[in-house]
Amino acid sequence: MQLLKKKFGHLDDGTQVHLFTLSNGSMEVSATNFGGIITSIKVPNRDGIISETVLGFNNLDDYKKDHPYFGALVGPVANRISNATFSLNGQQISVDANEGLNQLHGGTIGFDKVAWNYKTIKTDNYIELILTFVRPDGLMGFPGNLDCLFTIRLNKANKLDLNYLVKTDKATPVNLTHHEYFNLADGGLSSSLDHSIQINAGKYTPTKDNNCVTGEIIDVKGTAFDFRNAKTIRQGIKQLYGYVKEEKGFDHNFILDGASTLAATVKELISGRQLDIYTNQPCLQFYTGSYLDGKLKRDNVTFEAFRGFCLETQSYPDAVNQSHFPSIILQPNEIYDYFVSYVFSNF
Repeated sequence: MQLLKKKFGHLDDGTQVHLFTLSNGSMEVSATNFGGIITSIKVPNRDGIISETVLGFNNLDDYKKDHPYFGALVGPVANRISNATFSLNGQQISVDANEGLNQLHGGTIGFDKVAWNYKTIKTDNYIELILTFVRPDGLMGFPGNLDCLFTIRLNKANKLDLNYLVKTDKATPVNLTHHEYFNLADGGLSSSLDHSIQINAGKYTPTKDNNCVTGEIIDVKGTAFDFRNAKTIRQGIKQLYGYVKEEKGFDHNFILDGASTLAATVKELISGRQLDIYTNQPCLQFYTGSYLDGKLKRDNVTFEAFRGFCLETQSYPDAVNQSHFPSIILQPNEIYDYFVSYVFSNF
C-alpha cells in the first residue's frame, strides 16, 4: 500500500490544496481536499493493463472553474430542489438558485467548492484519506452548522469505500452523493454507450422538463427504465427515445430494491472491467452524460456527449418538497451515516 501527497495549487484566497494518490499496487485513486474531488481512478483491465476509468482534470484551475461536478463530493443536498425553496418547521426557506429557478447539488458554493481539512491513515491492508469541514449556518441559505467527515478508503482487493458522517445543530436537509463520471473502457477517450448496466431498482421517479421530479413513483416494468436485466446504455436510450442523439439520454432517479445491497453492476466488454456498486442509500441517479459538449478535456481526451456516465447513490430528490417521499431532514440528535462502495474486478 502506498500513499503520495503533493501540492495541487492554491485557491483565490491563497489556501494551499493538495492531491493525494492512494495505491494498492494494482489500483490507483487520486483525490484532492478541494471539494473531496476524486480526480482519477486507474484499474487493470483483463490483461492487467492499468488505465483511467473516470473523467476529470489534471490541475486545480480546471476544477475551480465551472464544470459538471466531475468526481465531486456533492452536498449538502444532492440533486435538485425545485424553485430553490422548501418549508421546514413552518418556516419558508429560500436557498441559492444555480440552475434556472432551481437549486442543483447544494448551490454555487456546495461541498465541492470548499477546501476540506485532511489527515491520512496507512496500514498494511488499506489507506484512508479523511476530510473534515464545518458548513456554517446560513451558507447558500441552509440552516444549521454541519459537522462533516468524509472518508475515502482503498483496500488491497480493489475496493474503494466512501463514507460520510454528518451532525447538525439545527434541523436541516442532508442528502449527499459522489459524482464520478465512469468510462471503464478508457476514461472518456471513447463513447460509453456500449457499457452494460444493471440497476437493481423496480421503480423510478419521472421528471418534468426542468429535470425536477414530478412526485410520482412509477414501476419500471415494461418501460425503458427497467435495467433489472442488464442492457447497454445505447439500448436503453433507443428504447426511451427511439434513437440515440446528443442531449437525449437518462438523467433519472431510480428507487433501489433494498438498503445495504448491490445497487448496480457495470461491465465493459472490450476491457473486461466490471464495477459493482453497493450502498445503504435508497436511490440511485443514473445520468448518461448527454449534456457534455466537448468543451472540456483532459490531455488528449475530449469530453463529448456520452463519454462518461454517473451512478449517484443518494436519497430521494426534492424530498423537501415531496411530503410522501422519505424525509431527508437531519435533526440535532441524529447522525447522517452514508456509504457507497465501488468494487472493481474483471470478467
